Amino acid sequence: MTRRGGETMALRQRTRVRAQSGAKGGVVAPVARFLRGDSGAASVEFMVVIIPLLTIFLSIVELGFYMMRSVMLSRGVDIAMREVRLGTMPLGTEVTQDGTVLIGKPLKRTICENSFFLPDCENAVQIEMRPLGAIASFGSGNTDCVDRTQPVNPVNTYDQGGRSEVMYVRVCFVVDPLFPGVAFFSQLPAQVGGGYAILSETAFMNEPS
Repeated sequence: MTRRGGETMALRQRTRVRAQSGAKGGVVAPVARFLRGDSGAASVEFMVVIIPLLTIFLSIVELGFYMMRSVMLSRGVDIAMREVRLGTMPLGTEVTQDGTVLIGKPLKRTICENSFFLPDCENAVQIEMRPLGAIASFGSGNTDCVDRTQPVNPVNTYDQGGRSEVMYVRVCFVVDPLFPGVAFFSQLPAQVGGGYAILSETAFMNEPS
């Protein structure tokens, strides 16, 4: 075998080895490049950071609306109680044209007319009124709120009391959250039929005879 023939043989063997390694590398190389790649690292970091930040932001917005509605409800209750103390608004019932008796309707209407940002106020508000026997009983007992699963919500406690009696009033407003499932809303007790409750409490004294 001449020298030229030996070089040709060696070249063919090297070409065959390269072809075989190239066939193996055709499957392994893309996988290796994928495992070594870091092109999606920024997206993963963004998702890890944005989810907690978005949860905190939505919770702050929900808390802001909760506080605003709480202030508006307290404002309406204060104005209504002022009219009650002045004797310019009746506490009793209201009868509609079809004969339906609405207990506490004038008081509820006055509260809602002087409140803002309370959607469907008159249908979402429930008023509890009773004589305050002792200071320790202020705010005690179960809260009477609207039950959305019932077509009609009867007034469980609405006692106008007698002359010179101190009256306790608790108003419950049920509203849906802006962002259900956020951290702030999940900490509030759920109401029957959905939503959460905003409460306002006050007291006044009936005029003596």
